[in-house]
Amino acid sequence: MAILNWPTDGRLHRLYDAAALRHVAALLEEIEVACKAQLELSVRVLARTHVEAFLYALYLHFGGYEAVPRVAQDTLEALKSTQNDFVTFNDWLKKEKKRLTKLRDKIRKDNAANSAWNTAHADQSPRPVIDEPHVPRLSTTSVDLTGAIAEFGNIQARPLSVREVVDALTKWAPDKGFARESFVPMYDIYRVMSGGASAPDSQCVRRLLHPGGWLRSHVGFDDRTIADPVNSDHRALQHRVPCGLGSRRRGHPYASSDLSHRPT
Repeated sequence: MAILNWPTDGRLHRLYDAAALRHVAALLEEIEVACKAQLELSVRVLARTHVEAFLYALYLHFGGYEAVPRVAQDTLEALKSTQNDFVTFNDWLKKEKKRLTKLRDKIRKDNAANSAWNTAHADQSPRPVIDEPHVPRLSTTSVDLTGAIAEFGNIQARPLSVREVVDALTKWAPDKGFARESFVPMYDIYRVMSGGASAPDSQCVRRLLHPGGWLRSHVGFDDRTIADPVNSDHRALQHRVPCGLGSRRRGHPYASSDLSHRPT
């Protein structure tokens, strides 16, 4: 509790450094569980997340305390973007409901009049009865992130991309002595694993078919997948785990009891 009650730059850096390591280790443990259960899709999703979490953990570790506010800026950017989406959607939904309700009521009135006329004048060409528009039944979101955003104080929101992290690690590595090679290949692997994030591509479809064209009843690992997970037919899916830096304590902008340091 000393880290939280009497935070210093060094203490807070160690806190988030430890949290990042725990996050990476937890992902590895869950990858092992999914692998033993032959859950190939889960392994691929978690593997992609693990690569990203590992890169950010290295960034926090070797970047020192200066890396902590950069992660805070990125978290704040994500919070603000999400809050703006909530506000935009709520405004749109209210206006759309009002517009479509008014249109629906008018169409109902016209349809009722036309139906009555058609009944009374069965010997004449009927007047049109048109379909009513669908009025959204969705409710506005009640989630409000303004309180969480306010806790960041005067911090300026600024995204921190995986590529920026990779470039920083490549720059720091020789001087800090933790690597002599570029981290760009790891970033390329991360990009390849993210390739099939939003929808199944043709490679995914082929993995579900036997040579004769019948669907497989189970998709598990094969030797090619284990030997070459990047170039095997089934690509990884994207998976984001939203986490944040949490609240400030005793006036320090980055002190937090939340150990999940960073969205991955």
